[in-house]
Amino acid sequence: MDTDPSTTFGGSLTIYVSGVSSPTPSAPYKMTLLDCDYFHILEHQPEAMSMLKRSVFLGFVLLALIPLNDAACWRGTYKGKKCKDEVDRTLHSVGSSWTNSKCHKCNCDKGVFSCCDGLPTPVEYPEDCTVEYDYTTCTYEVFKKNDRTSPCSHSAVGK
Repeated sequence: MDTDPSTTFGGSLTIYVSGVSSPTPSAPYKMTLLDCDYFHILEHQPEAMSMLKRSVFLGFVLLALIPLNDAACWRGTYKGKKCKDEVDRTLHSVGSSWTNSKCHKCNCDKGVFSCCDGLPTPVEYPEDCTVEYDYTTCTYEVFKKNDRTSPCSHSAVGK
C-alpha cells in the first residue's frame, strides 16, 4: 500500500493501493479514511472468520440440545376413538388426562396423545448410594446402599 502525504487535507488521508482495480484503469485505486476502517477489518478477517465458525458451531450444538430439554415427554398418534396407554394397556377418552402405573402423566387429544415422565431422574449421587422409586405415590428416595435411613445428596433432571 502506498501513501502520499502531500494529499492529506482536512483531516482525511487518501491512500493509493496498487494491485486493486479502480474505476479508471489508468489511475490507481483511491480510498478515503473511511475505507481504511473497512480494510482494517479485512486484515483481521482470519480471526473474525475463526470466531464466526466457532459461534456457528456453538449455535448448532445448542440447537441440537433443544429436543433434550423436553426429552422426558413424547407424543404419538392413535387410530380409533380412544387413546391407548402403552404402559398399562388402558383406553382413555379424548380430552382426558391420567397418570399411569409408571407415573407418566398423559393427555389424550383428538388423534394425538402426549405423555411426560412424572418422576425426575436422580443424578450425581455417590456410588455407595442407590435410588428407589415408589410408583404408588410417584416419589423416590436416594439413600446409602447399606443403610436405608441415611439419605444421600443428589441432583435430579426431568419432570
